[in-house]
Amino acid sequence: MYGKLQQRHINENGENSTDLASAISVSDMARKQELPASNARGQYDTASKALIHQNPEDWLRFSLGIPEAEVIEVLETEQPTVKSNRADSFIRANVHGKEVIVHLEMQTHDSREVPMPYRMAGYAGRGIESFQLPIYSHVIYLHPRAGRTDPGEYIQEMQDYEIRIKYKVIRLYDLEGSPFLEGGMKGLIPFTPLMKPLKIWNLKNGSGNALKPPTLYHKMI
Repeated sequence: MYGKLQQRHINENGENSTDLASAISVSDMARKQELPASNARGQYDTASKALIHQNPEDWLRFSLGIPEAEVIEVLETEQPTVKSNRADSFIRANVHGKEVIVHLEMQTHDSREVPMPYRMAGYAGRGIESFQLPIYSHVIYLHPRAGRTDPGEYIQEMQDYEIRIKYKVIRLYDLEGSPFLEGGMKGLIPFTPLMKPLKIWNLKNGSGNALKPPTLYHKMI
């Protein structure tokens, strides 16, 4: 049922089918560690960035939780100020009548080389410097075990030099996928296989056997 519902949405929005295949296949390979981390990250960054840029308003409203938020423009993230450790997406937006920057960072696994709070603080600082606007930062974790210990903030506690940068942590596996399918948010549809399995899988079919989620979920866990 879940797969058929997803396929129906994909068929109705055929322009997204190639990017969907790229997003799911690359993220699945990264989870199974079939690709070197740098290659998996680079390929997935390209696929996820394309999906966000195709439907930025869906991602804007999803991340902020503000239905009336409006996209002004998707900003280039390859300028010198952010090239050394490029952020995935910066979106200039109108939120409650104010112009702001919304930052979306896609993360498959936990960030081990550089802890995520340090990375997010760097992205926020460079974004503020580049755009000189308030910035709303989000990190979106894809793997079901990723992001569990992310505190959602960077804190430096030194007298007269205190720094605190907060960002929103979103773990896709904590979310129900069906509302995004049924709500027609085509920008989120390619990521619904990474969300929580449908409750119907806890039911039984006509033969009395328990329904099972798609194979993808067994590979993820």
